[in-house]
Amino acid sequence: MEWEDVIFILKSKKRRKILELMEKKPVSPSEVAKLTDDHLSSVSRSFLELAKGGFIKCINPNDLNFRFYKLTKKGKEALKKLKEMRG
Repeated sequence: MEWEDVIFILKSKKRRKILELMEKKPVSPSEVAKLTDDHLSSVSRSFLELAKGGFIKCINPNDLNFRFYKLTKKGKEALKKLKEMRG
């Protein structure tokens, strides 16, 4: 795990929260928006950033209306590193 990847996650509370929520199960942007009381557009942007960085992956890319995402190996490693940093 590269430090720049960890820093990328640390720079955004929203990205950290998304990874934490995905630790237990796949989630959708709308589900995260409801849980965090945030705008769907803002949450969707964070999902796209995380997917582009290789931290998460869409598990149903053919469904255009209700996509679910899960952590990738890189995402799991980043989350583990963040937990180690917290102590």
